[in-house]
Amino acid sequence: MRNRLDPEKAIEALLYTANRLDGDKYAALKALYHAEKYHLENFGSQIYGETFEALQFGPVPKFAYNITRHVQREWQTELLFSCSNFNGAFNAGTNRTVRPNRDADGDFFSKSDLLALDHGVEMCRGKNFHRIHKESLDDAYRATPQNCGMAIENIVSTLPDGEMINQHLRRNVVDEHDEL
Repeated sequence: MRNRLDPEKAIEALLYTANRLDGDKYAALKALYHAEKYHLENFGSQIYGETFEALQFGPVPKFAYNITRHVQREWQTELLFSCSNFNGAFNAGTNRTVRPNRDADGDFFSKSDLLALDHGVEMCRGKNFHRIHKESLDDAYRATPQNCGMAIENIVSTLPDGEMINQHLRRNVVDEHDEL
């Protein structure tokens, strides 16, 4: 099961975390992971329908990571070209940074989204790479082979009341086999 990805909201969420974490690409991406977990735990839904992968240095929000790769010209996606809010949103930065050119558009977010994003930022603020990395390695990450997708059910299972949240998601989220 999964939510439908909202690519424009994903762009705004990355702008939000990157701006508040001084353009640190790694911290901004990990903040999105923590934010999604917080939103799932407290509100029973995802912020923008992200999927996650178990990469070498921990869980990574796939679409947000691909935004950074696109900006750095490492990878191209047609989906970003269709997003009116993408053009000029970021500068390439370096391999370790993503440079926002503007703040996130708050109209994209609900109050619960902002609470979760702020939580994710606080989970990473002022911490070095190794501490952020260590704190992101949860059971869902450890249960997933490297370079593979992390099942949302496994991520939710790491949360208090994970089974109840998973039941809620099964009733309310798009099934992967449903037509998108």
